[in-house]
Amino acid sequence: MEETMEALHDMVKYCKARYLGTQFVAMQDLYNLVYREEEREMIPYHAYEGIGQASYSPLEKGKLARPLDEDTLRSTVDSSKYWSRSLSDTDKEIIQRAQKIAEQ
Repeated sequence: MEETMEALHDMVKYCKARYLGTQFVAMQDLYNLVYREEEREMIPYHAYEGIGQASYSPLEKGKLARPLDEDTLRSTVDSSKYWSRSLSDTDKEIIQRAQKIAEQ
């Protein structure tokens, strides 16, 4: 045990680790090409405070992974579709632009 603690102490001493025994801190926010509200306050705040960010739904529940008019089996039977927000005209335009870039 003493050797382990000494090795961990050396990691901090030689700047290979900042702290020992601290919790890992990360925020999981909704963030993708369609929903970018986190860029206003949360992402700068995370950077300022040294908080990691692990975005969820980066492909907007698959809407950024396929053409707009194409449905998947899951999108037709999944009960979560009733809780999903509908896409605005601006959202649809963003998805169409992303599709054009992907085709190039």
